Amino acid sequence: MNNRGISAVVAIVLMVLIVVAAVAMAWLVILPLVREGSTISGGVVDLSIVTSEGYTVWDAGKMAMSVQVRRGEDEANISGIQFNFNKGNQSHSVNKYEVPGLNQKIVYNFNLSDLGGKPDSVSIAPIFPSGETGSVSSKEKDPVNGIVISNNLTTVNETTGDERRSSGGISPPATTTIYYYLDADGDGWGTGVMVETPTENYYLASALNATDGDCDDSNKTIYPGATEDYGNSVDEDCNDYADIDTCRILDVEGTAYGLINSVSDISETCFTIGASDIILDGRGYSITGEGAVNDYGVATLADSGLNNITIKDFGNIGGFTQGINFDGVSNSLIYNNTMISDVGQTTYAIYLEDSDAVTIGENRINWIFEGNFGASYGVYIKVNQESKSENFNIYSNDFIIDSIIGGVSYGIWIFNEGIFNSNVIESNDFNVSTNTFGGGVYVSTSENSITDSNRILSNNFYV
Repeated sequence: MNNRGISAVVAIVLMVLIVVAAVAMAWLVILPLVREGSTISGGVVDLSIVTSEGYTVWDAGKMAMSVQVRRGEDEANISGIQFNFNKGNQSHSVNKYEVPGLNQKIVYNFNLSDLGGKPDSVSIAPIFPSGETGSVSSKEKDPVNGIVISNNLTTVNETTGDERRSSGGISPPATTTIYYYLDADGDGWGTGVMVETPTENYYLASALNATDGDCDDSNKTIYPGATEDYGNSVDEDCNDYADIDTCRILDVEGTAYGLINSVSDISETCFTIGASDIILDGRGYSITGEGAVNDYGVATLADSGLNNITIKDFGNIGGFTQGINFDGVSNSLIYNNTMISDVGQTTYAIYLEDSDAVTIGENRINWIFEGNFGASYGVYIKVNQESKSENFNIYSNDFIIDSIIGGVSYGIWIFNEGIFNSNVIESNDFNVSTNTFGGGVYVSTSENSITDSNRILSNNFYV
């Protein structure tokens, strides 16, 4: 037998075995890189958990976690991201199919109450269009504590819905347009402004409490549900009103004030209107005076020159010498208030002096003077010399006016020393009682005054 021939064959076999072993060892090194690089999808996937910006946090109060994910400049085709949360021997996962664009970041939010506490780690892996999940792209251990700003949480281990899908062959949902919403002040509430290509201060809906509703996106203390400061004339909770809980001066122009409770035992003017374009909404609550002399429910300053004032929806304005007093007011509204009062001096439900174009509609006025010498008036309109009051509209009010002992009673008294023109009194009910004298509508004029083109239509008088 030729030993040289055998030796050559052995040498060749050994060389083949060495090459195969080398290839196998190289493949063991390369294979994870190939899988992590997502060659299945045709490119390397560049996904990472971002911890430096404060959005990847654990919120013990909500038993929730937010995770911020950044995508770099890869060329991979991925349809979703799998999130894996680990705590001890527990492991929960959830798939998300909102995927960041190139060089974009998304904050995802999760309810982790099933874990029973803070996870030890969170990791992410890409999901490919085939439904297959790639290798872990990024992992974060011992996440920091913080506050999850969104209430829009995805629960891990969901068995229905697009957010939780098997990684084994179920296709992800069809691609839809993804919008980003403006939240300039970072309070978690959007303004409704949305774009498809985000810039700074634009977020996915999943990162916000709501995509709209923020009434001041320059102040992070103002958003729906925020705590109100009842004394600063600011609408912090975005309910369209600056809430108020007690008597005060209302002097911020363009503000709608809303009462949040009834106020009683008032011995002076309750609300003083000090600016134009103000709404005072009683919201069904009441203000009640002590019946003192010269106390007013709602009043302006003398010769105020104010415009566009609205007083509406009070459950009651009562116990005042004057319920509502306007002086030098124009283009204003007194609407849908209940006014019930019983005091011992001359009293006026609504007193208007040198005012113009005021509408008084659908109020319920039960105004009583209880004394020997005095009067009770539903609406008292005074026009001084060289002044004018025009374009009043007094409609659909219910008047019950009474002077129980010895006073006088009038539904509407107009005292004109100037010009009182082009006013309408229509569809009111007058129930007037007195032991002396009174009437439904009374017009008193002085020399050189002008009272012209006024209409009194379809009223009911019970005097």
